[in-house]
Order: sequence, then structure tokens, then C-alpha cells
Amino acid sequence: MPDRDTVTGDGYILLFGMPRSGTTWIGKLFDSHPDVLYRHEPDSWSPLAMPRDPSLDDAADHARELQEFVARLPDIRAQRVAGKRPLFAKAYMSTPRARLMDVGVEFARVVSRFYPDFPVLFHVNARRYADRRIVWKSINSLGRLGTALTVLPEARGVHLLRHPCGYIASVNRGLAGNSFSSANSNSEDYGIFAAVEGTPLGERYGIAIDRMKTLTPVERLAWRWVLINEKAWRESRDAGRYHCVYYEDVCRAPETRLRALFDACGLSWNEQTADFVARSTRSARSGYYSVYKDPEISAWRWREELDADTVEKVMAIVARSEIGAPYMTMQPPAEHAR
Repeated sequence: MPDRDTVTGDGYILLFGMPRSGTTWIGKLFDSHPDVLYRHEPDSWSPLAMPRDPSLDDAADHARELQEFVARLPDIRAQRVAGKRPLFAKAYMSTPRARLMDVGVEFARVVSRFYPDFPVLFHVNARRYADRRIVWKSINSLGRLGTALTVLPEARGVHLLRHPCGYIASVNRGLAGNSFSSANSNSEDYGIFAAVEGTPLGERYGIAIDRMKTLTPVERLAWRWVLINEKAWRESRDAGRYHCVYYEDVCRAPETRLRALFDACGLSWNEQTADFVARSTRSARSGYYSVYKDPEISAWRWREELDADTVEKVMAIVARSEIGAPYMTMQPPAEHAR
């Protein structure tokens, strides 16, 4: 059985967002905190049995699975969950032990080419560290956020949003570069449409799968953005432990926004995080999933990739939503405007 902390979610931060929404960078900013034990997409490595977009009315039905899942998070040793680079010094880990774990992460990365999910050797779970905070970063469970905050009444939720055009442009870029493990386009995933059809949210927007199938891929992606984000927002906003964060705001003022977010999540500001904020925003490295990028260039790159007709179609859909309202007036910094 899970212990009390995992039943309540005390000490847990759920950092959820849609794919291509900046979650990897923000996740690593959290990981840079010395008290954080970071878990990178554990629900991709070990998928949950519950639906991705469950009804909040059924939260009690999923309580045990979620509580048992978060209870396992500290002990997961798979390299892609527990060893996502860059690695950071931790208050709960001595320098010699940190060096051993670094070797263990690299060894697991190499061996995993032949034996998938080979465990990280010398792994530290920090169970005895009183100030430990566990960050669960996910691109699969945003539709579950309201349910998770309901059944984990002391967990904190961070919902990361990215401009819908930025999300769509990044998805298109990933598909063109074969950066995804699945060849299926997100526009052909009708799961969210099935989940909301017939619900108050679905009726609000007249969602019907047959109608969705008549739309263009870009229009379906725009509707996915609206429905997944709005579902999470509506089901979580009254929890008192929910924080909605716009990626572009963080890109515009990384340290200022991150300081406020850390404070909301009960994390202190620290020199190591300040250093990583500076390093990750002042240098650029190639790679679709790199965390070293000029954040504002990354945030507004879509303006050079999507034509005016596509942008108009996307924003016409987003304009109907409450969650997308800030994006109807948000403008890029002058140096990134066309």
C-alpha cells in the first residue's frame, strides 16, 4: 500500500502539458533545484491503465492506481525516467555518490541500446531526505490532471501551455523530421474527441467525431489544443494547488517567472537554478528535444513556419475558448515580430 505522503501527494509536483509545449525545458529547470527528485515522463515508460482523459466524476475509481503509481516514482531506475540529462548536484546526494550515479546513467544509456530500460546503477531515491520534492513531468497525463489533484489532495499541479500555433508548428516539424516514436499524426488521434463528446465541454463546442473527421489536420490539432487544455483547466482551477503557466511568459522573463513558480510550489530560489536558467537560455544546441535554446526564438519560431491562412484557421478555433483568450492579444517582442 502507498504511504501517507503518496496517498495525499504531499511533496509531489505534477508538471503536465501537451507534447511540444516546452515541458522538457521547464522540467529541467525544476530538476535543477537541489531538493528535487525528477521523473521524466514515467507514464510513457510505464503507461497507466486509466483513460488519458477520464471524467472527473470517476476520480474515485482511479484513486488507487494513481496513488500506487506515484508511490513507485522514487524507485524507478530506468535511464529515460531517472537519468534524463543534464544532471544536477543534489542536497540529498554526496559528491562521490553523484559521480557514481553519473557513471551509472551513462552506462545505462549505452546498454539500453541492447537491453531496453536497463536500470541506472547507483541510483538514489532520497526517501530519507525530509525536504525532497518529487516532480512528475508528463506529456501524456494532462487530461488526467483534474483527477490526479482530486485523489492526491496535497499535490501541486503545474499546467504548461504553449501558443497553439507554436504547438502545431512544432508537431509538424517533428513529423517532418521523424522525431516521434510513432508515425501516426496527432491529428488522427480521436481519443480526446471521444472523451468529450456528449459531455458539457463537448456540447459547449459542438464536438462530434463524425464532424471532426471532416476537418483538416491543422483544424483537428487546434481543437485538440483547445479541448485537452480546457479540460485540464476547468477540472483543476478550483483545487487551490493548480498553477497555469504560459510558456511564452517564461520565455520572456525566465528567472522572474520561474522564481514566482518555485515560490508557488514551495521551492526556494537557489544559485544552481539561476546558473542553469542563464546557461540554457544563452546558448543553443542542435536537437529537436534540446533544452539549450534561445527561449524567445523558440517560442515565436512558428511565425516563420506557418502561413497566414493556417494561422487564421487555428486562431478562429482558439478564439472560441476561454483557455486560449490570452493568446488572442499576446504579441511577440519587437525583435521577433515580422
